[in-house]
Amino acid sequence: MDEKNIQPGYSIAKPVKTQEQCNAYSDMAQAVNEHNFACKVGDMMWSIEDLADRYEVQESGVVPEPTPAEPTPQEDTEALLVDQEYRITLLELGV
Repeated sequence: MDEKNIQPGYSIAKPVKTQEQCNAYSDMAQAVNEHNFACKVGDMMWSIEDLADRYEVQESGVVPEPTPAEPTPQEDTEALLVDQEYRITLLELGV
């Protein structure tokens, strides 16, 4: 497989019937997967679009910044306890 030739715009005509065509599609899918696996935040991801007459590699969006994970119920409870203990300490100190 020559991955350097597989980039957005690369296509394989339909229908895919011969072993050579199947191998070319497999190579294309592998190149897309390897590209996407190597992407970092801000990089453009690829996909294979199933068009009427061909399969084509296309850009499919930018890798977004990761969103922070929602706190678990246990973490919420612990945060409330810490806050409550802090407030009690302030009251005890007369602050």
